[in-house]
Amino acid sequence: IILINAETFKSSNLVLIDLIVNGIWATIQKNLFSKVGTIFSTGNARAYFINYNLSQNFIKNVVFVSGGTVSDFDRLKNTSIWSEFQSKWNLDIFFLLRQREIQNKLNLAFEGKSNPSFSHFLSESNGLAEAVSNCWDEDYLLLPLTHRR
Repeated sequence: IILINAETFKSSNLVLIDLIVNGIWATIQKNLFSKVGTIFSTGNARAYFINYNLSQNFIKNVVFVSGGTVSDFDRLKNTSIWSEFQSKWNLDIFFLLRQREIQNKLNLAFEGKSNPSFSHFLSESNGLAEAVSNCWDEDYLLLPLTHRR
């Protein structure tokens, strides 16, 4: 990996090329879209959750392994190529899938058809406690969705 200090080019008329955004990430993103586009599939909420988190960690690692800094990562997040990648995730669909899962479990509890995982007296209380717990469970929660209600 060749790291070139931007200070070297300050006094020259050369145009700086953002290798992380336009070189490295653009190529990776193009290949992800064309060769493994199924990672964006919302059919299985658990697999979707894993794929989303792996992709986000992968992006950060690509930036930092290629010599980038936090400001480089922030710059990447402000590009159209980043927006295009993030839009493929359809986080609204994931939110609705998880919401439906939690609602279904709660409905089963109100119908008395659930296996309680909490030691509350009423099955409804167990179902409610489990629903609230699932909302914040690390296997359900995606930070970009924490603003949702």
